[in-house]
Amino acid sequence: MNYLYSFFASFSLMTLMFFQSCGDPYIEEEVIVRSIGDAYQGGIIAYLLNADDVGYDINQQHGLIIAFEDQGGMDVLWWNGSDVETKALGSSIGDGLANTELIVAVQGEGDYAAKICVDYEVSVNDEVYDDWFLPSKGELFEIYQNIDLLGDFETTYWTSTEAEYNSGAWRQNLYNSAQNVSKKYEPFSVRPVRVF
Repeated sequence: MNYLYSFFASFSLMTLMFFQSCGDPYIEEEVIVRSIGDAYQGGIIAYLLNADDVGYDINQQHGLIIAFEDQGGMDVLWWNGSDVETKALGSSIGDGLANTELIVAVQGEGDYAAKICVDYEVSVNDEVYDDWFLPSKGELFEIYQNIDLLGDFETTYWTSTEAEYNSGAWRQNLYNSAQNVSKKYEPFSVRPVRVF
């Protein structure tokens, strides 16, 4: 039995080596597996997509990257000076970018949570990463689940998820699991997110 196993293992290895030496485009020579907490593409990997998430690809890792630092201080407002409804109601993994685009389209120029994230950019080894957004309620909650691997977060953060009936917007405490609705004029922190 061991002989048969050794034969198949050797045959599989030789077959793989043969296809790699022939330049078979379907076999990658090096697969790099990223982990939560790794520095990557301008930030820190904070969440890896799983089979239930939109955008999941069994053949390639995807996930969320958070910026290394908060942006805009600890007193960032969700609104841009007036309480307008944005319809940014997406609350799941994959909704943050669309929410952010809706918020900025409705609220325009200014210095508020979603716009701070859109305007954020970072350069690493001459590569510019400028596709950041304000995470949805679900995205920020998943980031909270991995907080032990990400460093110190001892404050409350805005999400891009607006509450129904324009009653406010969702926020996430990253020092505990609480998610609550707050008035859009209340000050909280912002941590931009991007996908990879």
